[in-house]
Amino acid sequence: MAPGTLKRIMDSPLYKQRISALQDQIDEKTTSRMASDPVREVLAGAALRAAQENVAFLDSSDDKIRQASIWDILDRAGYPKKQRSEIEHVTKIVLPEDSVRALGEALRECMDTKDES
Repeated sequence: MAPGTLKRIMDSPLYKQRISALQDQIDEKTTSRMASDPVREVLAGAALRAAQENVAFLDSSDDKIRQASIWDILDRAGYPKKQRSEIEHVTKIVLPEDSVRALGEALRECMDTKDES
């Protein structure tokens, strides 16, 4: 299907109406599942206390606990720790055979001269 045809379909009122209806169905199913999930209710009820405990750890005398709390709070507040990626570059140099031979001879001469000294 051509991109222009796809765009016309997606811009059509019928497509938008059907997508909206499907989204409403998904939202309704998700909401009803969440509302009837007893585990979610218990966790949601404990969320405020857990957040308060996490903030209280900022005053901990243990540096590791305090640092873990700091990073967790910053991450949850929308300031995640930057991920660092490492890239390894390998450069290969290809020399013509006669150049390698000449280099080898020059090195041997240097070594021979050094040994004679």
